[in-house]
Amino acid sequence: MPDSIPVYEEALLSYFKDLEIDDGENTRNPQVLLAVSSRSASELIVSNDNTPVLPLLTLTRTGFSSIDASHIVKSHITRKFRMRGTQNRRSFMVTDLMPFEMSYKLDIWTLYTSHHLSLIEQIIWKLEKNPWVNVVQEFNGVPNVTPGYIRQWTVGDQTAYDNITEENYRIFKSSIDFKFFIQLVNDNYAKPSLLFRTTDYQIIEKSKNVDKA
Repeated sequence: MPDSIPVYEEALLSYFKDLEIDDGENTRNPQVLLAVSSRSASELIVSNDNTPVLPLLTLTRTGFSSIDASHIVKSHITRKFRMRGTQNRRSFMVTDLMPFEMSYKLDIWTLYTSHHLSLIEQIIWKLEKNPWVNVVQEFNGVPNVTPGYIRQWTVGDQTAYDNITEENYRIFKSSIDFKFFIQLVNDNYAKPSLLFRTTDYQIIEKSKNVDKA
């Protein structure tokens, strides 16, 4: 059985990695990481004083939920699945696809308000115009396109604008909560098929030398 959730999360990271900020001299992409300590520690880029290089986007999974279409897997008549024939033609490799939904929070951390507002605006345009996330899952040995879809997103400002002294750096933070439609995969069983029967036959060619009557 393939691991669908890690595949979708890797696709989400790639989805947000094409954002850009202008440093004055050139443009660069912000860091985009999953908010998991073991993974972040291995990929987080830090400065000489061991602080994260900003801007930084962290993706946190906040929950799972079924949707109206999830129940189709309970019916052998209406459920969504894919089938692939085997070499012996005695069975099909069956893959069940269950529509499901995950909830995420994307935190945006920046040092400059210009970078912060630019990233938020880019993300809003991205979510409105291109909410589809390209995902390719391999099941039963065959790559299959099973795209994800982002919906029901909201943007919230998490910056503390009060009680900041002149000696402290101000870090701007916003959070974007959204729902992510996915398709969970189950391909651990085979379905019997009808046996095929072949018949040997010969083609008898008519002789070219036929005596005329």
